[in-house]
Amino acid sequence: RYSYLATVGVFIAITWASLEFIRNSATRIGAAVMALALCCLVTPVQAGYWKNGETLFTHALAVTRDNHIAYNYVGYYLWNKGETDQAIEYYRKSIEIEPTYDEAHNNYGIALAVKGQLDDAIEQFQIALRYKDHAASAHGNLGNAYAAQANNFLVQGNNAAAEAKFDDAISEFNQCLRLKADDSQGHYNLGNVYAQRGKSAEAIQEFRKAIQLKPENPEAHFALGFVLSRQGKSAEAETEYLIALKQKPNYPEATQQLSALRSPK
Repeated sequence: RYSYLATVGVFIAITWASLEFIRNSATRIGAAVMALALCCLVTPVQAGYWKNGETLFTHALAVTRDNHIAYNYVGYYLWNKGETDQAIEYYRKSIEIEPTYDEAHNNYGIALAVKGQLDDAIEQFQIALRYKDHAASAHGNLGNAYAAQANNFLVQGNNAAAEAKFDDAISEFNQCLRLKADDSQGHYNLGNVYAQRGKSAEAIQEFRKAIQLKPENPEAHFALGFVLSRQGKSAEAETEYLIALKQKPNYPEATQQLSALRSPK
């Protein structure tokens, strides 16, 4: 969508320039024809670059210099194709050109987190928020990174450190939801942390909110079922597992938990 908005902006600029020309010229019909001609001339040449965003922004890199936005978006498309290392190089180049570009820092952080480099990922999310503190996605990503660190500490048996990181994660998820209350993923993430902290009532509330905002949400249904089963609410848990499996038939965890729930005690 960003590529289309950027190009529409170009045509809007042409239109306004043409209108200004009309106001100061007696040849109004000729001016209108000029504006249409400009658009018609540009359209066939550009059409080949509208196939997808990656093609458009790769072309932008070829015809412009130091285009930090294009580097970021090519990196984004590479990351979506699973080419994480290549994506990182484009994110770094984007940041090198424009160090205050929060989107590139955020995307770079995601790529680092996927590679397991959580400390470096957290640093990038924090930099992104330094330049744009109202970015809900960066708060959410930072929360996920803190939660991942907490789980690592749990595996290591360092419960105190894990608790501190869970607190950090909750703080970031709440910030995310303060900025974007209708973020289903944010409610789901917060519910997961509450569940890990043993705060079942809070977890259930967040999972239900996530489902309300996004009913087609097998992960949230499964998580809700899991917490309900731990509360001894077997019938409600079974309902959630069945919904999760209806929405996502190939869901081994849900199948396993449903089987365990139905097995004789």
